Amino acid sequence: MFMVLLVFAAGFIAHDIRSHGSFAESTTALHLRNSGVTAVSQQALSKIKVYSSQGFSWLETNTPHYYSECARVLGPLMDQEKTPQAIDWVITNTPDSVFTALAYLKELLLSLHQKCILPALAFISELLQRAWTKLQESCNGEVSVSCLQGHALSFTNSTWQLLQHTTSAIKAWAHELLTRA
Repeated sequence: MFMVLLVFAAGFIAHDIRSHGSFAESTTALHLRNSGVTAVSQQALSKIKVYSSQGFSWLETNTPHYYSECARVLGPLMDQEKTPQAIDWVITNTPDSVFTALAYLKELLLSLHQKCILPALAFISELLQRAWTKLQESCNGEVSVSCLQGHALSFTNSTWQLLQHTTSAIKAWAHELLTRA
């Protein structure tokens, strides 16, 4: 949709320029001048020219220094004769099974990432969002310390009651087993 709008605008501007003979005489240029866009664009263009020339002058001044420093530090590491020999040595002295195992490990890790980790993270994110929404609803829209204390107290009481009921059920079950025998 945006592309259609862009093509339509470009066609309208091209028709306007063609019908008036030049951009300076077109209705588009008139509207841009009256709205102040032309003046602002010219200011922006002059600033771009100034900062670009400053950037190029900085590059002309500092590039030789940084290049020589990089060559000094990295030169021994990038010796043209030793690098290919080292790569060839690693390739020839490493068994194919190691490369195969690394390829399998890579595929396994990618598969785990795509099929397990990403869905688990999405599920956890959704679960946390639902839990937060329910917490906000239970606290009447505002989560405060007193509301959290109330929830903690309610959870503790519920856990204690569950423990008591479980203990009673086990006691009754044990008593029934003992009375049968």
